[in-house]
Amino acid sequence: MKFEDFLMQPSEEKQSRVDLQEEDEKLQDELNGEVKLNKALQCALQGPIHSCPRLSSLIPLQVQVLLAELAMVEEEITWLERKVEELKLSLYQEQRRTKEWEMLQLQQQRSRRHQKHLLCGQRNQTELKGLEQLSRSQNYEQYKKYKFLRARRAARASVGSALDIQSMSPPRSKSNLLIYL
Repeated sequence: MKFEDFLMQPSEEKQSRVDLQEEDEKLQDELNGEVKLNKALQCALQGPIHSCPRLSSLIPLQVQVLLAELAMVEEEITWLERKVEELKLSLYQEQRRTKEWEMLQLQQQRSRRHQKHLLCGQRNQTELKGLEQLSRSQNYEQYKKYKFLRARRAARASVGSALDIQSMSPPRSKSNLLIYL
């Protein structure tokens, strides 16, 4: 039996050695596949899979599809972020233009009020010169009314609105108003 054991022993060792070599080759192939996949994934992290065409053939089809979808989503996110920034800038510019327009409107309003005030002042000066040229005995009544209206205008500017002043003053007849207009 020893002879049989001796004959069997090298064959079993040989078989186990062959089995181990086959398993080693199988594991080596699996390791190579994992290394290739790792390289492809590293490349995909740095850029789209299309930038590494030689690696795309090494990746399984499912992974290629997922990476392509991921690249599309990343591009869309980038586009949306750019769009948000553009809209923020547009909103800021619109707010700035609105403020400038409001300031311009306010300045124009002030300018119109100032011009109106100056025109009223010039008209009053013209009326005063005309009244001073008339003799006092002839137009004493007109002079008195002019002084009254001038005092009212000055009070209007300092007391309050025109409605408040009208409510405080006695009613006037239309004939008196036509004289001064």
